[in-house]
Amino acid sequence: MKRAATAAKKSFWGILPRVIGLAALTLLIVAIALAVWFYSPWRSGNGDQRPSQTQFVFDDANVLPSHSEFRINAALLDAHKQMRLDLVIITLAKAPKEPLSEWAQRRAEQWELGRASGGRRAMLLAIAPSAHQASLYVGEALVRIYPPEFITFINRQQFRTYFRPDRLPLGIERTAALLTRRARARQLLFTDTPVNGESTVANALPPMESLPAISNAASPLSVKTSALSALPSEEPDAKAYDAQPTPKEAWQTFLQACRWQQEPPLGIYDASANRLLKNQPPEQFSRLYQRYQDKRPLIRQDGNRAVAVFPNDPNRTLAPVFFRKTRVGWQLDGSMLMGAIDYNERGQWRFISPRQTYAFAFKDFAIDRFGYATYAPRKINDDSVSGPR
Repeated sequence: MKRAATAAKKSFWGILPRVIGLAALTLLIVAIALAVWFYSPWRSGNGDQRPSQTQFVFDDANVLPSHSEFRINAALLDAHKQMRLDLVIITLAKAPKEPLSEWAQRRAEQWELGRASGGRRAMLLAIAPSAHQASLYVGEALVRIYPPEFITFINRQQFRTYFRPDRLPLGIERTAALLTRRARARQLLFTDTPVNGESTVANALPPMESLPAISNAASPLSVKTSALSALPSEEPDAKAYDAQPTPKEAWQTFLQACRWQQEPPLGIYDASANRLLKNQPPEQFSRLYQRYQDKRPLIRQDGNRAVAVFPNDPNRTLAPVFFRKTRVGWQLDGSMLMGAIDYNERGQWRFISPRQTYAFAFKDFAIDRFGYATYAPRKINDDSVSGPR
């Protein structure tokens, strides 16, 4: 009996090291497998090859709930099928040593995004939450859809309020929706012709997009404005930027606000305009003033609506500006700041969304099928203008 117990003890201590060794080896294998799976290109955006042609979201930073990731990927897949838009979103667990814009461009090229268009319909949004950075890369064919000013807005402004753990998923979803919605609204500008022979990673300022409405309506009341030399040489006080009693004075007040780079909220802007313009950099207002300061618009009014139009603008660089009369006076109409006018790569404006409200101001403009307007009062009649088709 005693001899058997001794033999069993020796057997146990003889096997124990083997059991421990086997367990340790098993844990090591599992750890290696998990590491390979977690960091492999089949799962993440860190590889040199795109893991899947039907996967568009790679959440390496693990900031997206599964339901958000599913919704975003479904929306981007739909945009890919309908518009051949190859938009990929990657969140990085660690910011790269190189500038994020260079990393995004290099990754888009390595993954051959937009392969069917030779990379010209490629987009890659790289987000480094730990560094509070975002960078949007855009291929050549999409420059007209996403001009440098727009991309800079995404890079510098869009995620400013979203770089918190509880808000970043919302910011990514909203940005994906913004990018796909903009593409759908501007499909006429899609082109596979290279612009200047290369892609673009933006480094400019956000634009203000003035947006009109065109269709048949009543005849306008047209009033020529005087030269803008009457603008003061010294900065006015705050009350000078209130709503104005006439459209002409509202136009001049708007220019003064741009000249002195006054930040919203201002009385010359309605509530929606104040919301849309409050995050614009001061340089943007200065740029607007430089563009319009020595121009003579026609102020066209119909009831409580008015438009500053520029018939003598053969280069189409002076977009119309829209005002409406509220209970406090004439103000810039914020509802027209998004969705109706766009610019091509040469800075020429065009209608992209026909609207009824301000149609009266464009009855003597010829609008071609791409939305470009030409002042031609003797070449068309009122019934010939129905907006972009």
